[in-house]
Amino acid sequence: MKYTIVIPVYLSRKNNAWKEGDIVYDHPTAINQAGTLVRTLESLKVISHEEFDVILVVGVTSKEINTKVNYWLKSRIKEAKYRPKNLYIFTEDDLENLSGKDGDKNELLSMNNYSQIRNAGLIAGILNKSDAIIFLDDDELVQDRDFLKKIDQDLNKKVKKEKVRFITGMCPEGETGTYI
Repeated sequence: MKYTIVIPVYLSRKNNAWKEGDIVYDHPTAINQAGTLVRTLESLKVISHEEFDVILVVGVTSKEINTKVNYWLKSRIKEAKYRPKNLYIFTEDDLENLSGKDGDKNELLSMNNYSQIRNAGLIAGILNKSDAIIFLDDDELVQDRDFLKKIDQDLNKKVKKEKVRFITGMCPEGETGTYI
């Protein structure tokens, strides 16, 4: 099974400054702060499954910061002591390239809010030919080496003779029912 872990990353101007017309996210990382992405990337090292891809889906509060965002992302990725072998960055520019070259912007292909960024993550995972697309926040840590194995077990279950195709919500871990 081909796994893709999608990590939405929300970035804003320095010091989370806001200008009229900026997109609003409830807790973006300012581009002059380190944020939590490095810890999240490093936590993936624990996963026992050898093959999985990671796609960072990047939402920005303003296109004015795109150049700085690219530098921020490259710096964080370089800083991480562990990086998945296949790590990709998916931005609004990538999404716009999918909408065609006729200049018409598809309203559905945008990254202006949480649901659209989630959809962009699904599109990125589908383009990556993934069998399973797993979303993690950029401030989550994976602590269970069998994280993907457990997802695989749930995806192989049947409910009313139908194969489980989607899982959502918190993932219980172990007999104690603690959540990862």
